[in-house]
Parts: sequence; structure tokens; C-alpha cells
Amino acid sequence: MTENYRLTEGMLAEEVPSETELRNAVNNILSSQKRSTYKFAFFQSVIDLSQLDERTVFPLSEVFERVAAMYWRCLSNTPMRQVYHHPQYERSGIEEIILPALSRFPGASFADLPAGEIERIGTAVKNSCRRNVLGSSYGNSHGIIFGFSNRQDILELSLSSKSFLAQHAAELSMHIERGWLLMMEQLNPDQFPASFTARIQAVDQELDRLFKKEDIPMRPSIPEANAVPPGTLEQIQSYIERSQAALAEKSELLESAASEFEKELKAVFPDSQQSKLIFQSRVKGPGSLAEKIYRKNYHNKFSDPCELIDHLPDLIGLRIICLLNQQEEAIFHQLEEAYPDPILLDGSEFCKKQGGRIMFDLSGQPQRQKNGQPIYRITCKWALPDNTYINCELQIKSMVHFFWGELDHMLFYKNYSYLISRTFYSQYMQKVEDALSNVNDQLVLLRNQIEKDGDGSQQEIREIASCMLYQHYHTDIEKQIKCAVDLREVFDLIVDMHFQNYGNQDANLRKLSQLLHDIPIRSFCPQLLPVVMNERLDRSIFTQEELPLAQRIDHIIKAADVYWVAFVVTYGSHFWDDGNINYSPLLRKICQVLTQMLRNGFIDCVEFLYEELEELYDAFRSAILMGILQAFEENPKLDFFIFSAKLDAVNSVSQEIVQRIQKHLTCENAEACRRNLSSVTLYTHLRISEKLYGTAPPELSSKLDALLELEDPFDIGDSQNLPLTEKDAVDFWNEFFPEGGAS
Repeated sequence: MTENYRLTEGMLAEEVPSETELRNAVNNILSSQKRSTYKFAFFQSVIDLSQLDERTVFPLSEVFERVAAMYWRCLSNTPMRQVYHHPQYERSGIEEIILPALSRFPGASFADLPAGEIERIGTAVKNSCRRNVLGSSYGNSHGIIFGFSNRQDILELSLSSKSFLAQHAAELSMHIERGWLLMMEQLNPDQFPASFTARIQAVDQELDRLFKKEDIPMRPSIPEANAVPPGTLEQIQSYIERSQAALAEKSELLESAASEFEKELKAVFPDSQQSKLIFQSRVKGPGSLAEKIYRKNYHNKFSDPCELIDHLPDLIGLRIICLLNQQEEAIFHQLEEAYPDPILLDGSEFCKKQGGRIMFDLSGQPQRQKNGQPIYRITCKWALPDNTYINCELQIKSMVHFFWGELDHMLFYKNYSYLISRTFYSQYMQKVEDALSNVNDQLVLLRNQIEKDGDGSQQEIREIASCMLYQHYHTDIEKQIKCAVDLREVFDLIVDMHFQNYGNQDANLRKLSQLLHDIPIRSFCPQLLPVVMNERLDRSIFTQEELPLAQRIDHIIKAADVYWVAFVVTYGSHFWDDGNINYSPLLRKICQVLTQMLRNGFIDCVEFLYEELEELYDAFRSAILMGILQAFEENPKLDFFIFSAKLDAVNSVSQEIVQRIQKHLTCENAEACRRNLSSVTLYTHLRISEKLYGTAPPELSSKLDALLELEDPFDIGDSQNLPLTEKDAVDFWNEFFPEGGAS
């Protein structure tokens, strides 16, 4: 079967299409993947011709003369790129035709050119873009809108499509203008004029006024997740209050159980005084319960607050504190010996002893903390007389681990403020301790931190920016949600989106200066909160690549995830200048930046070796991006897009995948590659999940294996079993042995 873009002719569909079929066909043309802006100009030309006279058949020269006139106007006003970067050429074929002509006829309109020049340019434009544009647009619309023949040099509209295009010409032209401008913004991010941004907003407002934009909806690329009833912060706060009341009702029972638990535990260590063991217990308090509901999204998981209380994993927390690090393991083994009898509870194996009421899950110990250090953190259950259980947690810590744990908890966990960095904080405290140095000393230290070379200073510049944003906005956010919540990831992500150029110190300093300049003139916008929570997502303003991410974020926001809500509202408060406070354009801007951050991770690794495979390269890149987004779906948290948290790892994986399998994108292998792009998506998803979470969903591996058994043109099956590269080995070593590292 011939690929659509290679078609040299196509017949009009025989059956008369319905209104819905016509709308879907138009949508397919406008929302299809594009490497250049050609389709926008071509389809606008078709719309113009539909209104011209009674004809339904038009010479292709007439179609593309109009295309040439549109690009003449566009490029004479601003010579912006009209095609994505390609290693073999900097500009599109049309730009190479129009720009030299503009220099020969400065200030002239296309209609004022000599007749021979108009014909020459029109013919060159036709030859440059008809091969891809005609066949591709025809295939996108399945022959419902037009038929064509390069041999006969004609384009033909059906009576129904001509009538439809003429009737909806105004609306369709605005959709085309918006799509063209949005694509030029992607192609020219550093020189996109403010007047064009204003024009996008004006077109949006006009469409809102005249039409319902969902008449021509953009098709979602990822199905929406199961609907969750919309939540509001007021509803969540009500849920928290009811949960706290349910916890208070159990306080007497829990306090008694904690005391009895501690007593039974002490009996296991009769020489505890001689061994200098300390036993501590606590019951979950109302403040930490509120924070945990927000952090764990418990309001979406348990509709009944009483059910939540029964399922909390650490209603009672206990701690055994010993003198030396080596004693931790000995105490754990003593517990194993004291509780030898296995029992199955809730699908997990616990250990108990005769006559005891404590049951321990002793598997997987010690656990590894985020800082790489081991910790004995044991899930327990306390049996009640009515054969129900209270969920508890036991920790075993030496004095050293206890001290550092408490210090970290005090400075960095429950204190949600920023410290510029641990190194800077230590230097700062040393200055205070030495001589209560004056303010000038502190400013000198800050300047030295910013100006010193190395990756550490790059990160500290960003930490300073995050700290400044945090200090400016966090109080207002916490007033809205009526709870102290760790919002540092909100500001870390905003800073990464703002800085973008992650490794360039000069660029980072300029960005920091810009941010510090803007902070005093920006303020939190509480009016944006109900707009973000309640306004319906307008899918039609998003590009095909942005829409899946927009739908997922919108779904999370509508489920009242406080972190995503705080992020969008804070980003809008600081960066959004639209006085109308429109939710969908704001989210479109956010998704544009986030999608670009994902694409930037691998786009420079894609080698465009065959011009005729342009659409396959586009589809290959989209398959990689789709796999990344599917991995994000597994655990859709803010930190996925934070460089230092997960995005660096995501980018590393996507680069490696491109470098390993793109060599199979050849003309001989093109059709097989095109059939199996879903394997690339699944493989990307699987590799990123393994990198970030240690494992991938079993069904993902099974599905990928089934596809590879049928056909594997990318040799993915072989690449899954490749030995670790040197970089992989170093990453592995550093992940599990952070103190020593790898050289």
C-alpha cells in the first residue's frame, strides 16, 4: 500500500458524507502531525476557492498560486522559520523560493509582481510542496473533502464539501490562523513577536464569541482516565476535618494500644537498660493527618474518612533507639527470633509469637532511604480483642541515625522552607558561629556561591530562584488550602521551566536576574484558583502533541490534587499576563513548555538521513514522546518534570533509545518500522519505568514481547538484552552506593 504522502492522485469518496463526517475529515487535516506549516496554507487556499464561484474543479496551479501569495505576505512581514530543523537544510522549500524573490522585489505585494514572476513562483511552490501536502491531506480526510490528480493537474471538491467549507469558512480560517501561529511559535520560540501572541488570544476570544470551538474538536491521543468526581479545596478541607474527627474518636483506643505495644516490645529485650535501648511511641496527630491526606491524595482513594483512618499505615509509630549502628541489625534479628510463627494477613506474611498481640512484616529489611542510607522500617499490626487490627510502624535507629534523622526532619521535612543548599547553609552557619559577621560578609558569600564554577553552582542558582519564589508565594497558597504542605516541588518545577537551558551558567544568571526583577511586581492571584478548579478544558486549542498531557493534568487538577493545583495557579500568577484569566490557554502554555522539555531530551539525537522519510521521522519522535507520557501516567507527579528529580533520568533513557534503534529507519525498512511504532512507544515506557521505579508493569513487558514476536524491525528484542554501557554501570553504582560513587 502506498503511503498517503506519496500518492499522485486520489478519487473523491463516492458516498455523500454526513455533516459529522465532514467535520471529522477537516479535524483530521488540521490536527495531523506536521513538519512544516504547508498544510495550513494549502487548506486555506482550498477554503478560499470553495467561495470563489460555482466551480468544483480547480487547476493545481491556481491552488498553489494562492499558497505562494500567503507565504509572500507571511515572510515579507517576518521571515520566521516554517519547518522544523533538519540536518540537511535550514529552511523549507517554499522559504528558499520566496525569500530570494522578496529581496529582488522589496516592498512589492504578490499581486504587483510581473505576471511571469507570479507564474514562476507559483509553479516552483507547487512542485515543492504538492508531493507531500496533497497526498497527506487527502489521506487524512479519506477523500471526503477533495480528490486530486497530479497527472491532470487538478483538485476537485464535492458539492457537499464545497458547501460545507463555504458555510464554515470564517470559523475554519480562524482555526487555521491559530494553528499556523501556534506552530510558528514552536518553530521560532526565541523570536516569536508579542503581537502574534496577542493575535492568538484575539482569535480565541473571537471563536468563543462566534462559535463553539468544540464543533471541530482535536482528537485525544491518550484516552482520558476514568472520571473522578470533581473536588474543590473546600470539599477536601471538609474531608480533612471529618477525618480528624474520626481520628479523635479513636484517640483513647490508640493511646492505650501504643502503651501496650511498647510494653510487649520491651519484654522482648529484658536487658534493654544494660544495652542502653530507648523505646518511644506516638499516635498520629491531626496536623500530620491533614498533611498526609494532601500528600497521598487520600481524599481520592477513600470516600469515607472512617475507612481512611482504618487503612492508615502508621496510626501508631514506635521506635527503638540503640547506641551504635551495628546494634540495629542485632535488634532486628532478635525480633525475628522472638516472633517465629508466620501468619498470612491481607495477602502478606507477618510473624507473631504465642500469646503476643504484635505482628511484624519482617520482609525486605533494611529498606533504603532516598539519601541511600539503610533504615529498619517495619510494618506492624496490633491485634484487638474483636479480631481487628491497628496499623503500626516500627523503626530501629542508632543514636547517630536518630540524630541525623531528627535534624533532617526539623530542617528539611516538616520545615517546608528552602535552604539555598546544604553547602551554603553550612558556610552560612559557620559565619554566624565564628563572629556574628556583618551583612556584607553574607552578601560576599552569596556572590561567591553564584559565581563559582561547576555543576554545583548551576544548581544553587536554581535553588536561590526556588527559594525566592517560595518566600513570595507559599504563605498565600497555604492560606487558600488552610494547611502547611511541602510545596518545594512546585517552585522547583517552575524554576526548571523558566531556566530551561540547564547547563549554561550565563543563561542561568540572566534568568535569575529576570526572575528577581519580576518577583516584587507579581502577586498571588486567588481569582485564578476557582477558574483552574472549575473551568472546562478546551481541547481545540492544543496541538496533537500537547493534548494528551493537557488532558492528564486537567484530570489530576479536577481531582483536586493540591500540588498540581498549586503549581498551575502559582505559574499563572507569576508568568501569565492574560487579564481574562482563561484556564485553557494557561494550561496550553504550561503543556507547551513541559512537552518541549521532554522533546529536548532526545530530539537532537534524531538523525534525518532520508528526506523522503520525513513523516516517518516525525512519527518516530512522536512514538518516543508517547512512551515518555505513558511512563508519566504511572506516577503523575510534579517531580517527573524536575531535572534533578526524574527528568534527567528520563532524558538519558530517551537519548539512549534513539541512538540504539534509529539506525533501522531506512527506506528499505520504512514500511515495517511504520507498522511497529507502537513497539517503540511500549519500549520507551518500559525502559523509563525501570529506570525511575526499578520495575515496569508486568503486562507492559508481556505486551511488548507479543509484538516483538510478530515483527521487530527495530531489533528492540536484542537491545533489551544489551550489556550495561560504562555510563549505565556508573549510574547503577552511584544509585546504590552514593557515598563512594564511581570514578
